[in-house]
Amino acid sequence: MGSPFAPTDSVELTKVRFSYLPGMPVLRDVSVVLRAGEFVSVLGANGSGKSTLARQLNGLLVPEYGTVSVFGRSTRDAETMSEIRASVAMVFQNPAAQMVAPTVVEDIAFGPGNLGLPRAEIRDRVDGVIARLSISHLASRSTTALSGGEQQLVAVAGALAMNPRILVLDEATSSLDGPSRRRVLGAVNEYRRDGVGVVSITHHMEEALDADRVIVMADGRIVFDGEPDVLFSPMMGVRRAAWRLGTPAAARISELISNSGRDCHVRVCRDPVAAADALLACEPTLRLRSAGGTGPSANVSANRESGEDAAMLTARGLSYAYGSTRSTGDPSRALDGVDLTVNAGTIHAILGASGSGKSTLLLALAGLIRAQSGDVKTAPGLSVVPVFQNPEDQLFAKTVSDDVAFGPRTQRLSRDEIARRVTASLDAVGLSEKEFGARGVLELSQGEKRRVAIAGVLALDPSILLLDEPTSNLDPASAELLHRIIRAWVDDKSESRAVVLVTHDAEEALELADDVTLLEHGHVAAVGPDAITTGRVEGVAMPYHVSFWTRLFTASSEVSAHDRAAAPPRTLAAVLGEVQAALHA
Repeated sequence: MGSPFAPTDSVELTKVRFSYLPGMPVLRDVSVVLRAGEFVSVLGANGSGKSTLARQLNGLLVPEYGTVSVFGRSTRDAETMSEIRASVAMVFQNPAAQMVAPTVVEDIAFGPGNLGLPRAEIRDRVDGVIARLSISHLASRSTTALSGGEQQLVAVAGALAMNPRILVLDEATSSLDGPSRRRVLGAVNEYRRDGVGVVSITHHMEEALDADRVIVMADGRIVFDGEPDVLFSPMMGVRRAAWRLGTPAAARISELISNSGRDCHVRVCRDPVAAADALLACEPTLRLRSAGGTGPSANVSANRESGEDAAMLTARGLSYAYGSTRSTGDPSRALDGVDLTVNAGTIHAILGASGSGKSTLLLALAGLIRAQSGDVKTAPGLSVVPVFQNPEDQLFAKTVSDDVAFGPRTQRLSRDEIARRVTASLDAVGLSEKEFGARGVLELSQGEKRRVAIAGVLALDPSILLLDEPTSNLDPASAELLHRIIRAWVDDKSESRAVVLVTHDAEEALELADDVTLLEHGHVAAVGPDAITTGRVEGVAMPYHVSFWTRLFTASSEVSAHDRAAAPPRTLAAVLGEVQAALHA
């Protein structure tokens, strides 16, 4: 890829090697050039070295071997470190760790203030990023009263207020809902017009489609560096699987169109409407049938009960307000009259925008906060156990077996029963005790830590598992595996188990959940998966495959008026199957 930039307009890594522990390199002879004004997406499985690479870019980590030059300045030179840090701003995975001031406005102003800028310029910068990110409603809020997604928006705003030459996003969009994610990336693109470069580390494959360039890391090395259309082409499918990368819906649908046999070859269509129109241009008489796809997922147990008799947990009229905001003294209402029923044998997804009350509802269901009105009831003898957004933070024992055994030991079980539960729980999450039991917790990848943390909860033998964003920050292969683990755990004893899953990912909810409750500003806005597929709830983005199908189905001349009102298929696989069948009818 040719470079229109001068050498000093770039960050250059030359044969960089780095290890946290002796003899265990995390980066292996990495050489790469990252240019101002360029949007580079960095992909790779958990543990591939992406975050370590990011921390090399502004001197947070210094290589053991090799060099890092940031706009002509070496990260080994302590005297230039302040200039390096000002030119390369970073936003990390955990936004709470980056909050340094009591209010949002003060937090965003903190970085520019440290540069010694005049007050007027600081104010202009803060006002500018607040406007570009559309977060004026958060400006006077306390940083401690923000949801995780709202905190992440503020962290991005604080980084942009530094006017960096390169902005590094280390999975900074992972906790954002779809619209907020697009808003952040849209604002970042505006800054790119001013020459700001972007390095985005992400597990969202669809984000990589918008990059100028994609870098893939595996085992501490760069194994691909090129255009996204090349990475997501059919010929790269085997390599993507080996690197534990997913394939975005846009690429899979574009591949289907190109392989339709109608001599219709298209590049990867980012716009689902454009993709549908491209297919109809090739096959205007495509005969589609109504899929009626809003029923339970295909992997749901056929024996699942329903009705009030199957209710394991019910919430009625839950309302909760956090403390007063600094500016107004008014309480921040997180829940407002929420009703919820969780039936045996089901996975019940709670979906909504950042700040809609999802995590607060989970805390109330777990009994960790007491609602100011309403109540939560569980069937007699049932236990409810939560797993929070960063479950690996719950790991504290030296070895995997010891960590999983901690909960059962507190229940004063016999040694044999504890051993049985440890083995069974690790088996349930796909980690054999023989292979992983004696391993140190710190030796595990991010995905393995997540699974061990969940195994520790399963060892308590809960009836209802409360999961808050369990696949956040996981690579696509690890997320898919965790979905299978959750489904299998419920179906193993469907008469006495259930899961409540908090997510901001509409596609995840459609793929995995049997029931869906959508929250909006603290109240129940809709119930059922059809509320996702109609796109009528604020902050819940309609998945690509649903938008594609809706356009295709309604624009086709071969669809009856009755069928036009039918619900679209729930999953990407179902959409691909229906279109494939129509093409070969």
